[in-house]
Amino acid sequence: MGTTSNKAPKVTFGDRLKNAAKEAGAEKVTHVYLRDWFKKEHGISISTTMISNYGRDELPRMEQCRDYAKALNVCVEWLFTGCGLKRPGDGAISETERRILGMWRHMTVGIKRYVFSEILRARVMPDLIAVPNITEAELDKLIIDKVSETGDLR
Repeated sequence: MGTTSNKAPKVTFGDRLKNAAKEAGAEKVTHVYLRDWFKKEHGISISTTMISNYGRDELPRMEQCRDYAKALNVCVEWLFTGCGLKRPGDGAISETERRILGMWRHMTVGIKRYVFSEILRARVMPDLIAVPNITEAELDKLIIDKVSETGDLR
């Protein structure tokens, strides 16, 4: 009787390249199609052998990886390693978020407490409302601890 593995299959450089090419408009991800597509759409020469090697997680030279990443509008680090942001700007904050952060810096502790009590509605941090004399540093620490613990403020 065979055993089954709960491990997720390894995602190779070739997998990431094909995924990004598909998202960038490649209709297929066959080796021949991708070779022709990269040449026609981006002026990049890539052999079918290279594409096959990438599927076995062989890595290109960094210069080649930068060319692929630029053509596909993905981050070099993500394409090369699978870590980090997939697209430039994925971690950027919106103009609205930037304005809110700007306002936050000028709020009093009382206003910050009110804002968070409304957001959290005593579901997540009921002790926040029950601490009337909390300092700004203590409030910031409570918030940071909560975000570190849960990943967000919900």
